Amino acid sequence: MSLLKFEAVGSSEHDLRTSSRLTREQVVDRITSLNPTASREFLDGFEREQLVRYLDHLTEAAKPRGREAKWRRPGDAPPMVWRYARR
Repeated sequence: MSLLKFEAVGSSEHDLRTSSRLTREQVVDRITSLNPTASREFLDGFEREQLVRYLDHLTEAAKPRGREAKWRRPGDAPPMVWRYARR
């Protein structure tokens, strides 16, 4: 079993309002720049909408902690996400 990690590395120029307008390739590029442990092959197993949500989460996680740092899990998103590795 392989878990999709919620790690943030560095800062991002990602704008949450534009994430839905990005192509799948652009979304994957931004995810791998923020989380280099997520391989393109691994990300291929997810739908575009799931990737956009993950990118939004990574972007928020990259911001400094404090009162302004907020991320709300969408109501239809499970609290834990996992993916079985393909063999």
